[in-house]
Order: sequence, then C-alpha cells, then structure tokens
Amino acid sequence: MQTPATIIPALPAHTEAILQITVDAGMFQVEEIGALREILEGFHAAPDGNGQHLIVSVDANDNPDNQTPKGAAYFGPNHMSDNAWDLWMIAVPPERQGQGIGCTLVAHAENLIQQAGGRLLIIETNSTAQYKKTRAFYAQRGYAQVGCIPDFYGDGEDKVIFCKRLFHTAVPARN
Repeated sequence: MQTPATIIPALPAHTEAILQITVDAGMFQVEEIGALREILEGFHAAPDGNGQHLIVSVDANDNPDNQTPKGAAYFGPNHMSDNAWDLWMIAVPPERQGQGIGCTLVAHAENLIQQAGGRLLIIETNSTAQYKKTRAFYAQRGYAQVGCIPDFYGDGEDKVIFCKRLFHTAVPARN
C-alpha cells in the first residue's frame, strides 16, 4: 500500500538526501554532484531563496523531526521574462517512481507558480533514451515540446524544451 505524501519546503538538512535521490534517479553521476550541492547550498543561504523554491515529498506519517525526502523539485522565476518560470530539477528515486510522487511535486510547483503570478513553466531535458520516460512524463502532464537544441549536452545529446501555459491571459486585439 502506498503511503500518502506531503509536500514541504526543503530544509538544509534534506540536502544529502536530495543529492542521493538525483544520483539514484540517474540525473547526475557521483562525481558531478558537487555543482548541484553548491546550487542547493546557495539556495539555502539566500534569505528569500531569490524567489526560487525547493520542495520535497515526504511520507505523511514521517516524524516531523526526521522527514526523509522521497522526491524533490527545484524551480524559480526566469527574471528575463514576463512571468515565465523554469523547472530546473525534479527527481524521484527509481524504487518510488510510478507512485504519484512526481505528479504531486509538479502539481504543487504549478500551484505555487500560479499563486506567484507565473504564466508559463519551462522544462529542459535530454533527448537520450535514458530520458524517454521523463519526456513522456512531461507530455502526459500537458507539457508541449516546443524546442530542441541539437548536440547541446554533447554529441548526440540534444536539449529538449517543454512548456506549459499555467493560465491564460487576455491578449490585446491588434489593429
């Protein structure tokens, strides 16, 4: 039976678990984790997170003083746009995938972004076979593939860009 999940803001104490989740999910190799560690530590060092959000999924029946993340998402506003946001990371360990954790994290992120006035959510991922399930996950949640940059991550590894409009704004009529 699946344990109900709760989404909470990540704490500095969750950093090691988040890093391990990204390694287990195949997003990063152990030797690449230093850069992500710096990003997470920078997030926690900023008084307001610079408008960014780092959320984790924990089991609802976990002791509040000892909650172990079962998934994580990191996102924030793109300050070079009119209320577009970027989802930089979402990760769920393989043994917990397919249990609704990723769906819950994305839905929670979308809700927070809408509350902040965000209108678009942009997600970038890799074109390789390893990320086929990831791309299908985004498409199943209403994200459209809107772009592809060939060989971005390396030869044969394209950057695939997804986008979802979170709410519709009135577009002024053109004369």
